[in-house]
Amino acid sequence: MFRYLLTAAKRPHRAGAVGVALALVAGLSTSAVAETADAPRARAPRPPAVAQPAKPAPGGTVTLVTGDRVRVDAGPRGAQALTVLPPAGGKDTAGGGFAQFIFRGDQYVIPAEAGPYLGRTLDPRLFNVSYLLRAKLDDRRTGTLPVRIEATAARAEDLPATSVTGTAGGHARAKVAKKDAGRLGRTLAERWRGGAAHPAGIGTLPGIDRITLAPPKGAPALPEAPAQAAPLSAATKPTGVRNHNLTVNSIDFNGQPGNIIGWAHNVEDANVGFFLMDFPGRQQATFSVPEGTYAVEATVLTGPGDKLSSPMAFVTEPEFTVKADTTVTLDARKAVPYQPTVDDPGAQGLQRTDSLWFSRTSEAGNGNALHPFGFTGFALIQMRLIAYPSKGSPMIFATPTRPVTKGSFDLAAYTYLRENVDTVPEQPTSLPTYMLGFSFPGGVPASMSPKVRSADLTTLHSKLYQRPGTTGMPHQMTSEFSLPWTMGRNWAWVKPGERTDYVYGNTPDTTVWQQRDLITDDGDFQNVWGERRKVRPGQVISEKWNQAPRVFADTPLYRVSPAVGFGTSDTLVTSAVAMDRICAACRQDNIAMVNLGLGYSEPTHVNEAFPQVDKDLVSAEFYRDGALAFTTTNASTYLGPSGMPLPLVPRAATYRLKARQEYGTDAQMSVTSDWTFRSGPADTAATLPDKTDCTPDPSRGCSFLPMLFIRYGDLGLDLNSQAKAGAPLDIAFSVRHQQSQPPPSGVTATVEVSYDDGETWSEPRDAARRGDGSFATTVQHPALSDPAQYVSLRIIARDDAGNSVTQTNSRAYRLTD
Repeated sequence: MFRYLLTAAKRPHRAGAVGVALALVAGLSTSAVAETADAPRARAPRPPAVAQPAKPAPGGTVTLVTGDRVRVDAGPRGAQALTVLPPAGGKDTAGGGFAQFIFRGDQYVIPAEAGPYLGRTLDPRLFNVSYLLRAKLDDRRTGTLPVRIEATAARAEDLPATSVTGTAGGHARAKVAKKDAGRLGRTLAERWRGGAAHPAGIGTLPGIDRITLAPPKGAPALPEAPAQAAPLSAATKPTGVRNHNLTVNSIDFNGQPGNIIGWAHNVEDANVGFFLMDFPGRQQATFSVPEGTYAVEATVLTGPGDKLSSPMAFVTEPEFTVKADTTVTLDARKAVPYQPTVDDPGAQGLQRTDSLWFSRTSEAGNGNALHPFGFTGFALIQMRLIAYPSKGSPMIFATPTRPVTKGSFDLAAYTYLRENVDTVPEQPTSLPTYMLGFSFPGGVPASMSPKVRSADLTTLHSKLYQRPGTTGMPHQMTSEFSLPWTMGRNWAWVKPGERTDYVYGNTPDTTVWQQRDLITDDGDFQNVWGERRKVRPGQVISEKWNQAPRVFADTPLYRVSPAVGFGTSDTLVTSAVAMDRICAACRQDNIAMVNLGLGYSEPTHVNEAFPQVDKDLVSAEFYRDGALAFTTTNASTYLGPSGMPLPLVPRAATYRLKARQEYGTDAQMSVTSDWTFRSGPADTAATLPDKTDCTPDPSRGCSFLPMLFIRYGDLGLDLNSQAKAGAPLDIAFSVRHQQSQPPPSGVTATVEVSYDDGETWSEPRDAARRGDGSFATTVQHPALSDPAQYVSLRIIARDDAGNSVTQTNSRAYRLTD
C-alpha cells in the first residue's frame, strides 16, 4: 500500500502559498525473475534488519539553515508533532512552503527554497529536526548551526549568514548564524527563480559543492542520509527479465514542462519495483522497469518563474501496462480543485488547512514497498506539503482517475478550519474549529467541491479542566477520522474552559471519529482519548475532559493504538472501525493479563496505553500468596501497568497487585492502586461485550480478575482543579468491577485526607452509600497555608468476597482562597 498526503493552508486575509517536497528513492529489486504462464512472479527477498531509530529528544524549537523555525512537541511514545513557526522577530524568510516526512524514525522539514538543492548542494540532514534536537542544536542552547562546506574559505564566506571557523583539504568549517539565516534562504530562492540563467543549472551554488551538518563535539553521530538509488543499468539487469524504459513527463498549469515529485511503482507486486521520479528543477524521469502493470503518483509544480513557491496538483496515472518503452505524461491542466465549503456562520473567516491522502494497494496485497530499502517502521508512503498562503496559491488540485482493476486506489480528504493555522501553545484559540472528512473510494472524483450544510454538522460541546497547579495552560485538542484505507488528524491549541467544535463526514457509516485532549504542562503531555464513534449529521455530543483526579481505569482499552497518522512511524491502518477492545484485567489459564490506562470522570475517556514507559514514572509489584512474583524494578522487558502479563498458580490463591504512575511535571502528582483479590482456574467464565477480547489468545475465553476499581464523580472543582480552602467538600466516588463484570456486593469504603503530601493522614471517615449506588463523605478543608496547598486522597474499599483496593491520589486537587 502506498499513501501520500498533500496539504495546503488558507488564510482569508492573505494570498496563498505552496510547498515543495523532497522525493525519496527506493530502487528496483535486482532479484526479480521472468514471469511465465507456469511460474508466478518471484518476490524480492527481504533485506537485513536495519538499525532502530535513536530515542527522540524532548521537544523544543529549531532554526534551519534557511532561517525557517520549527517547533517539535514530543509525545508520550516519543512521536514528534511538528509546527512550522513564523520567523523570529517577524523577519521574512524566502519561501512559504514546506515538505515534511519521516525517514528511519527522524522527522525532516524541507523548506520550499531548499528543495531543488537537496542531494546535490544541500545534505538533507541539515533539515533533520529530530537530530538537531538530539545534538542540542535547538534554539534554547545555541544561536548558530555548525556546517561543513566543500569549498574554499573565500567561497564559504560569500554565503550569507555564514562565517568560516577553519579550513582543511578544500573543506571549510563554518557557522550559520540563526538570526540571519533567512538571508541564506532568500539566496537559495533567488537562484532557483533564475535557474535558467546559471550554466550549472538549478540546485547549484557558485563555487560550492556541498553543505552538510557538522555535529559538535559530544553530539551523536549523524544518522544515515535519505539516499537515492539509481534505476537499473544494463550491467545490473538480472538475466531473463524483460526491461523497458518508462519515461514520465509533466505539464504544469501554464502548459509548460512542470517539476515533478513523486513515485512510480508496480501494482501487481509491490516488491517488484519502486522508483523516485525526480527532484524539482527537471521535468522528466526515465527508468528501466520489468514488464508489468504500474502506477505513477506525483505532485506537479508550476515552475517557480518569479515566485518563491509554486501552485501544485496531485496528478496520477493509477494503472497502466508496460510491455514496451512507455511514456506517461502527467498533465496538471486536467486537475480539479479540492474546495469544500461550509454553510455555517461560525466557519466564516477561519483559516483552513486542506489535505489529500491516497492509498494504492498492490494486487498481491503487500504494501511494504519502502521497508526493503531502509525505511524503519514505514509501511506506506506518506509525505505532506504544507502551504503558507502569504507566499502563493493555497489551493490543492487533483486529476480525476478511472477505476483500477488490480489492487485498490482510494482517496480521502480533510479540511480543518481554525483561528490560526500556525497555532502554538503561546497562542491558544477560543474560537470553534471545524474538521471535515471526505471519503472518495475508488479514486479521484470528477468534482471535489463538496458543500456542507450547517444542519449536517455534528456538534461537540467540551469542558476542559486543568491539572492541579497548571492554571491557564492550553490544551491541544485533536480531531481524528478513520477510513478503511487511511486516517486523518489535525489539532489546535485551545484555551481551557467550555468550547464548541464541529465535525463532519460525508460517509457516516464508514467514518470513525475520535477526539483527544493533549493536556500540556510546560512541555509535558498526557494523552486523553475519547470514545471512538460513528457520528450522525446533526448529532450533539457533550463531554468533560480531565475532570476529577486520575485513577487506574476499569475501561477496556482499544486493541489498536490510536497513534496512527502523520507524525508517527506507525502508519498502517487496517480498519476504519478499529473499535476492538481488550479485557482490562482477565485470567486465561495461568496467566493474568492486566491492561490498565488512566481514567477520569467520563467513563469513555482513558489515557493512551503505553506498552513501554519510564520505570521512574510507572512501577508495579505482584505477589502470590504473599510472595513477590514480579516487579518492574528488575524486569528485563518493562511493560508497566498496561499490557502486563502476570504469572498465576494452577489453584485458587490470593494475589496482590500494586501499581503506581506519576503524571505531570510535578513528581508529587501520582496515583497508586493496591489491589488484593482471590482467583483460581475454576473462576466463572467472563461474558465479554461484543468486540472485546481476552488476551493473550483472543480466540479463547477467560475469566475476570475480581479487582475493585474506584472512579471519582464530579467533586465540584473549578476549571483549575481547585476547591475552596476553609470550606467543606463532598468526596463522591464509585466502587466497581471492570466494565461488563457484575458489580461487587457488600462494598464498604473509607476516605482519608492529607494536606502535607502524605506525610500524615486524617482518621478514616466512613463513606455512605447513596441512592445511585455511589459513595460519598464530606471533608472540611483547612485554611490555605503552607504546606496546606494540595489535597491528597486515600480511599480503601472492600467487598464481601474479600477483595479490596487502597487507592491513593497524591495531589488530587489544589486549595484556593
